[in-house]
Amino acid sequence: MATVTALPVPGRLYLNLDKKSTGFDFQLTGEYPRRVEAGDVLATDPSGFPLSAPLPGVVYAPEGIRRLVLRTEGFIAGTSGQGLLSVPDDVDASTFLDGIFQSGLCSFDFPGTPLSSLLQRAFQHERPLIILSRAAVSTAIDWNRILKTRRPEIERFKAWLQPACVALTGKAVEVIEFPTSNANMSNRLYAADIGHRLPPVVARRFRPDLQTAHNLAAQGIAYLGPATLNAILDFAFHGKAPTARHVALTAHPTVARKIGLQSPRLYRLYNGQPIADIVDRSLPANRALLVAGAFPDVPEPLELAVAGTDDAADRPQAEAIPANYNLFGPDVLQWVPPSALNRARIELPCTACGACNAICPVNARPFALASAQPTRFRSDLCMQCGLCTHSCPANIALDEMIRVNQNPIKA
Repeated sequence: MATVTALPVPGRLYLNLDKKSTGFDFQLTGEYPRRVEAGDVLATDPSGFPLSAPLPGVVYAPEGIRRLVLRTEGFIAGTSGQGLLSVPDDVDASTFLDGIFQSGLCSFDFPGTPLSSLLQRAFQHERPLIILSRAAVSTAIDWNRILKTRRPEIERFKAWLQPACVALTGKAVEVIEFPTSNANMSNRLYAADIGHRLPPVVARRFRPDLQTAHNLAAQGIAYLGPATLNAILDFAFHGKAPTARHVALTAHPTVARKIGLQSPRLYRLYNGQPIADIVDRSLPANRALLVAGAFPDVPEPLELAVAGTDDAADRPQAEAIPANYNLFGPDVLQWVPPSALNRARIELPCTACGACNAICPVNARPFALASAQPTRFRSDLCMQCGLCTHSCPANIALDEMIRVNQNPIKA
């Protein structure tokens, strides 16, 4: 039998109530502050998608900030060395899912969204569908290569998951793999590409306006992207509860002096806590820099408007960096001045390849700007995610064109 241990939990989690890049627009449910248990509904969006508490504790809603703060309490029961599915005996589905929920696991592919919210909403559908994606393009980590080494675990997990969920829900839950998922840096799905890779009966349930996590769940689809799938496999087969990971903040010496980062700092980033919450509290107020990251949920580069806080208790404490810590590993954020990126950009004439239109998650037609047809650009849909600029082989600064188009200079 595996040894059950008490794993530490974060002192607080931050759950965003709105975020353009993920489509969140939650309205609070009930009064705050209040005590909650794991799975309690904290807020809902207009479609009824719930934002549930990933851990028990006390929740309060700070004034003027569109997010909830969950002060967690208690501990997480985890296994050392063995996961639930590594034990030969059959595992009840509700036991496994309760373990996932109680571990505080939020989706890595839709940051800040507890898996309990995704799965519970999908299970309410008449025909639930669970997508296990092994790959996400435009990320710094080659998840397809990593998860190929875990092929036996994926097969076993898939073979167990479908009948277990059917027994749990009493519905025909379908579990499919999506080996070439075109999840972009914001991890939205391309509706057009899905039609070529999924069975027709499934593809018909996708529409261009149903591309974010909660809208997929409203259609009965729980999308488990590669980062999330990898964390679940660690939990299921090796007993590694996904409670936290370390983040190293570093910069070139010239940049470091300007931003007050005298030496690399190591922070603990808890699952469910956006990277921006670490960055926002690591530097002085009113800083606007570019961050080049190697995280599955951080595009490279990503522009963050850093807002300092006067609450010293909210500032994460930097830890001593171990001598054997790899500062060039995947868990490093590198500060880069915007001027350095601009100097490196060599803009070429537009080749009309259409890459910007193909990657746009809201079909705003950014190619119209590059081809001098601004009236055809759908400015009302654009959320300035930067994907078109990132994908342009000619290095055309489409993001700057979009900002000018959406914020014209008035005489």
